[in-house]
Amino acid sequence: MAIPVRPRPVVSYDDAGEFDTAFEPLIGPALNRFRRRLRAVPDPLSTTEREILLRAARRALLETVRPKANRLLLLELHAARMSGRLTRATSEQRWLEFLEHAAEPGFWSELDVDYPAFAPRLDRVIRNRCTALLTLARRIAADRDRLTDLLGTRPGELVEIGTDAGDSHRGGRTVALLRFEAGRVVYKPRALDVDVALATTVDTLLAHVPREERIAVPRVLLGGEYGWAEYVEHRYCADAAERSRFYRGLGEWMCVVQLLGGTDLHSENVIACGPVPWVVDCETLFSPEPRVGASGLGDAFDTAAASVRRTVLRTGLLPMRLGQLALQGVDMSAVGALPDQQPRVPVPVITGAGTDLARLTMEPADVAGSANLPAPDADPLAHQDDIVHGYRDLRARLDGRDAAGRLRPMLDVFAGCELRVVLRPTQVYVEIARMLWHPASLHEEGPAVERARDVLIRQAKALHGAPDTPEVVGAEVADLLDGDIPFFGVRPERGRMTGPRGTEWGDPAHLIDESLDRWRAGDPEFEEVMIRSSLLGVYRDRSAMPEGERHREVRVRHDEREERRRALAAEAARDLCARAVVGADGTATWIGPVYTDSGFNVRPFAADLYSGQAGVALALRAYLTESRAGRVPIVDGLPALTEGAIRALAAMEDAVPTARIGAFDGIGAAVRTWLALHTASGRPTDLDRAIRHAERAPGLLAEDTILDLAGGAAGSIVPMLALADRTGDRRWRDVAESAAELLGRRAVVEEDSLGRRTARWPTVLFPDGIGGFAHGAAGIAWALTRLGLAASRPKWFELADLAWAFQEALYDPKVRGWLDGRQRDEVLFLDSWCHGSTGIGLAGWDLYRRTGAPEQLDRALRAAAATWRTGFGWDYTLCHGDLGSWELLDTLLRGAPEQLRSHLRNAPTRERLDALLLTGLETYGPHTPSTRHTTTASLLPGSAGALHQLLRMHPTSADRPSSLLLLDEL
Repeated sequence: MAIPVRPRPVVSYDDAGEFDTAFEPLIGPALNRFRRRLRAVPDPLSTTEREILLRAARRALLETVRPKANRLLLLELHAARMSGRLTRATSEQRWLEFLEHAAEPGFWSELDVDYPAFAPRLDRVIRNRCTALLTLARRIAADRDRLTDLLGTRPGELVEIGTDAGDSHRGGRTVALLRFEAGRVVYKPRALDVDVALATTVDTLLAHVPREERIAVPRVLLGGEYGWAEYVEHRYCADAAERSRFYRGLGEWMCVVQLLGGTDLHSENVIACGPVPWVVDCETLFSPEPRVGASGLGDAFDTAAASVRRTVLRTGLLPMRLGQLALQGVDMSAVGALPDQQPRVPVPVITGAGTDLARLTMEPADVAGSANLPAPDADPLAHQDDIVHGYRDLRARLDGRDAAGRLRPMLDVFAGCELRVVLRPTQVYVEIARMLWHPASLHEEGPAVERARDVLIRQAKALHGAPDTPEVVGAEVADLLDGDIPFFGVRPERGRMTGPRGTEWGDPAHLIDESLDRWRAGDPEFEEVMIRSSLLGVYRDRSAMPEGERHREVRVRHDEREERRRALAAEAARDLCARAVVGADGTATWIGPVYTDSGFNVRPFAADLYSGQAGVALALRAYLTESRAGRVPIVDGLPALTEGAIRALAAMEDAVPTARIGAFDGIGAAVRTWLALHTASGRPTDLDRAIRHAERAPGLLAEDTILDLAGGAAGSIVPMLALADRTGDRRWRDVAESAAELLGRRAVVEEDSLGRRTARWPTVLFPDGIGGFAHGAAGIAWALTRLGLAASRPKWFELADLAWAFQEALYDPKVRGWLDGRQRDEVLFLDSWCHGSTGIGLAGWDLYRRTGAPEQLDRALRAAAATWRTGFGWDYTLCHGDLGSWELLDTLLRGAPEQLRSHLRNAPTRERLDALLLTGLETYGPHTPSTRHTTTASLLPGSAGALHQLLRMHPTSADRPSSLLLLDEL
């Protein structure tokens, strides 16, 4: 279904009722016809019930007409104002004048000249909705007595009806919620045999679970091509025991739905009722697996992607952040969809309504909550063990039943059921429908229809399984023209789908057998990893995750540090080898929770350095260098795997060029990576790749809105300077200067409350600008200073000083730390590399060693004190945890030990610091307490980062790997 937004404080123009009085000429005749036809419905519909149905019809027609006519009226309002046809004195009065004119029947007939497609198309939509509602009225009258079976008593009078509970399909038909005197029921305009089959299956498989705790499907009454369903009331769990049982039930649902090949089980399809998760819409079972061709990203990527597609993630129950531009980062999963972890999404709204200056604008809106959560403070990650145990225990039962030959026969109950297949995201249809109802499309319908067909055909190239033939795509567009979301149905024993307007799509197949084959081919342990990994996606980013308990009582081992370092490094390298997906072409990649623009998603790695292929490739290459020097053990198979990872990286970059420019994600990261690989290999092709990436930088700089070190313009500066040094080509320094010029233009220079001149960089994500190294002022200041040193340009030092002033304004002497300014209503002082003291301190130290500036040493020492005080024991990753904290303390203990000890009396020795980190990694591994069963192979948030830091921990080697956190490899 389309993503709903909360109706307040932002009202989408789809729902805006400011023009409703003007729609009377459009809906009035249809309502009169509906009233007359309603009288013909036989008793027992009472007069009151007919009035209720008539009011429901009015609401339904207004909800149908608004998104199709509001934009047209806005355009006509402006035309009337600009042409002088509105003559009253004030803007508000001219608005009323326009509404009065638009409410006259002649107004709409006059529009036929400019918008010939509007009237006939809207007439079809209105007639379909009225016919569907009249059908519902007849079914209420015919089935009233049967509803006693659902309600437990006679229904009594109809009290209320809502027809906006779902999308419109197949001629205006929608789900409706009805309230009678005796209670509520749900009307569904589809066959409900599959609901009966699913309920039977669940009761058979979970007969050992008490009914009051058993996962459930609402009871239904069959009516052929329609049916009635029990209404399930949302109720929060009463206590911790009920919460635990609820999440165990979700794990059981994952098992059942995966067995049955289910998809699209999102938050709107699950209702939490105490300890029981109810699946209230189960029509998307036995969905066919699309055939996917080679992606061009290497066979390892394709193999990994196929593995992920066949896992429990396919069900839709687990978090998978959406990537569509308008809905980027939205989580619609049944497990998640936490209200405070959703992004605000842009929606079109009518601004200035009530005046003749009303216009259409885009405003951010909250994503509507649903009834899937068991508590107002639901925390699925805290219940990951319950979810996994529910999945594991039921899977073992099913495997036992399968081994005994009793699983396949029980699935025959689904033969003959009419199912739905979702071939395109509903939001795609919604956006195309908006285009088709745009005034320009209503003026010239033919070209608009062709554009819609072209979009759907081109989309099918990227959206595997979506129709791409002119006949089927044309039928999809025809449904959209009639106000419906296209519907594809299938019977599992047939496999070939029935599409809109009688079309067919797909190949014949026995979908029950295919689903069972996928089930049997699955790896239960891998499925559990996928479940745990995906649960990270319930949070919008790592900073939003609840903190686990700090490891305060770790008994630190101080003996055999070098032997333990070598052993841990070799173990990490072997683990990366074991977890790699190796393709038939020799390429290699990994699967894991990856942090993308949309949030955490479980997928094959992309090319980036932060959490993708490049970071792992660099860590493995560094291990090879160290092992050849005898500083760590040789790991069998690692050379071939490393080369396979590098080849996969090149294929990924060629197939999907990066759209960013930064040092950890983008052109800067790619230049860093290939320069480092060129240093290690000496291969001219590696340097050539760095140059080819750099050639794209000017175009991407012109489009950059991120600006920061990690993904934006600041992150391109130091890599471009390094490339200029490596090649002797001046143009790369010019690119670095262009990046700095962009930062200069985007800087907001102002005086703060204490009269200090500062510079900050507002972005879409952080509109006030923030501090920190990876995403804020410290990283930008560092990059500008490095450019100033290379180019001898005072203006870059001056802008850097203003950025440092902004960063220092966030320092609280009482707390002795820097405020994290991402959340206006939270006071947080972080110690991480990305947003906190670790990154700030590393930047300060790097500039001190290059300039000798005492304020930079002071900054580094203050940061080290903050990091040592509270920055250890939370997380064993480079970006957010002890691995990064170790980097800062180790750097100062090696470079300025006396200054550190004079500033921090309880500063550790290098031996104690190393022992602390080694013990933590031995005890917990490279992950957080809250994700103790989940690791990713990636560099900044995962095990490749642990491997790299273990290599850097070598006690005496001057040739140890450079700091990737400071771009020292350049």
